[in-house]
Amino acid sequence: MADPVPGPEFRGRAITLAVKLFAGLREQAGWDERQITLPPGPQPPTPRRLWQILQIGQPGTSQETAMAAGQPRPAPGDLALAASALPDGPLPVSVRVAVNQSFAEGDQLLVDGDEVAYLPAISGG
Repeated sequence: MADPVPGPEFRGRAITLAVKLFAGLREQAGWDERQITLPPGPQPPTPRRLWQILQIGQPGTSQETAMAAGQPRPAPGDLALAASALPDGPLPVSVRVAVNQSFAEGDQLLVDGDEVAYLPAISGG
């Protein structure tokens, strides 16, 4: 299957997403739910790109780490402005994503109003 290519409708419009974090991801980020607006740009809006923008689980990105360093955590909108400068990478294998309450792949195209949830992968035995 070919990668989806965003049409001109993506390149010219910002989209707003509801983003939810669960369990350990919520604790790492210091928040559980936010509205994120992604500006128009050349990259398609996907859960994988959104994960890169949010920078969850990367050193120095938790609310507590930013505050301890004396720097306020950037607002979600400010993070989104840097979206086109970030490298496209995979979702961590320890993270599952759901779009509109159904499990999804990291490369699913997102549209305005989608709800994107990141959950730690669950192992059982």
